[in-house]
Amino acid sequence: IAGMGPRDVRSDTALGGNMLYKGTVEMEFPIGLPNELGIKGRVFSIAGTVRDVDVSGDDGIVDSGAMRASAGFGVSWGSPFGPIRIDFARALLKEPYDETEALSFGFGTIF
Repeated sequence: IAGMGPRDVRSDTALGGNMLYKGTVEMEFPIGLPNELGIKGRVFSIAGTVRDVDVSGDDGIVDSGAMRASAGFGVSWGSPFGPIRIDFARALLKEPYDETEALSFGFGTIF
């Protein structure tokens, strides 16, 4: 989440914040491969923001608190070493200073 939220626009540094809220909707479906392989397709949408940075009174700090949203699709594989995910997404709502990425790779379980 370092690409969104409060930012020092002079140094292009993500500052984080004291409040994060997000919501996600995801649908998983078979893609025609044998179930034993553990490979599934997914479509998803994520919305949220990071806000309330501790730094104040600095003209280079931007903290709009605006909602951000993205949507995409991906493939999940329940590998013998743990779950692996490859996602392709597009930002739908963003601020001009947000850093976006279209491809994401994940390994392991989220608790």
